[in-house]
Amino acid sequence: MKKAAEAKAAEEVKKAEEAQKAAAAKAAEEARKAEEAKKAAEAQKAAEPEGCTRTCLVGVAALARETTTVAERGAKVPKDHYSIAYNGAIREVSLGNEPKTVTVGGTNAMPFYLFEGKMPTSPSLHGCARRAAR
Repeated sequence: MKKAAEAKAAEEVKKAEEAQKAAAAKAAEEARKAEEAKKAAEAQKAAEPEGCTRTCLVGVAALARETTTVAERGAKVPKDHYSIAYNGAIREVSLGNEPKTVTVGGTNAMPFYLFEGKMPTSPSLHGCARRAAR
């Protein structure tokens, strides 16, 4: 019986050593995976553009930046592409008596299309709106 107890104790010690070796191997494998993940994250961070906030990396290719200004691009558009020839004109009319005369009209373009014509008098408020503004 003594031999059986010693054999049983030796077997338990051997199982405990194997369990410790398995646990150490598992810990080493997890450490290796963590190291690989860390290296992959560093490689991805190195590949990111400088100043990126990670929200821009959705798998969309970077767009080319425009080097010309809007004014330079607008200057290239011919005038006949954005203006309409208008032969008519709105006559200039003076309303009211001498001390409170209001002049309206006098333009030869659509309202506020100053690039197509002239607007010699500024737009005036209607009398009711002027009284409400006071």
